[in-house]
Amino acid sequence: MENWCQANLPNDFFKDTSTSNVIVEYAKICSWAISKGQYTQSALNEFLHADEADAFIAAYTLSDNPNRIVVTQEVSSPDSRKRVKLPDACIAHSVRYVNTVQMFRNIRETF
Repeated sequence: MENWCQANLPNDFFKDTSTSNVIVEYAKICSWAISKGQYTQSALNEFLHADEADAFIAAYTLSDNPNRIVVTQEVSSPDSRKRVKLPDACIAHSVRYVNTVQMFRNIRETF
């Protein structure tokens, strides 16, 4: 995998996510999840936990929205109370997302 990444991804593909614009967007994502008022505390704790990536993925993408797309196998579940779904965070912030199959179609990859 590392060889593929080096051969196929531009040098600036992996960027530092500690930049202030990403943190600003992360705060927006967190505020959105909390303000919805529908999620259980457990769902919010999981979504906002530092070891979980979903809120940061949405924030990172939102920080350069025209140039980024989230790839996820999760399916939107807008009425969920027990889990904050990444697609729902994306929808709420106009962040584009696709599943893995659609990503491969978009890049015209065949197997």
